[in-house]
Amino acid sequence: MLQNKDTWTHPYQEGLPNSLFQENRAKFLNDMSKALGYASIEESKVNAIAFFKGVSDVPVYNSDINYPFHQEGNFYYLFGINEPDCYAALDLGTGKPTLFVPQTSNLYKIWMTVLTKDDFKAKYEISDVVFVEDMAQWLKDRNAD
Repeated sequence: MLQNKDTWTHPYQEGLPNSLFQENRAKFLNDMSKALGYASIEESKVNAIAFFKGVSDVPVYNSDINYPFHQEGNFYYLFGINEPDCYAALDLGTGKPTLFVPQTSNLYKIWMTVLTKDDFKAKYEISDVVFVEDMAQWLKDRNAD
């Protein structure tokens, strides 16, 4: 872990351009389409998704603080998300990403910054943001192969 002047810091750099993660997703989708036997994502038109899980906060023993948060590397590489308890899906036919974020109570606003779905859309430039609580219905509606 990185330590700077007695404070813990993220191992991933904040403020990287979202275009970097969009390029990473494009590379991943291109490699996936080739692995599925297609020349490109445009040619594939498959009805399938790739699903990813970010890291959850881990509490220290039975206290009200958490261990330092470090996002899962592959999740960060593809989406640039540096928030806990998120999931993401990539449509392998269209390349469209979907971000699943936790729905937090307004009570949390007393102690911490709570991002809305619109905040996530603006910060990470992903237009399809769904609450984790609605993920099962989203997957059911997708009807992927």
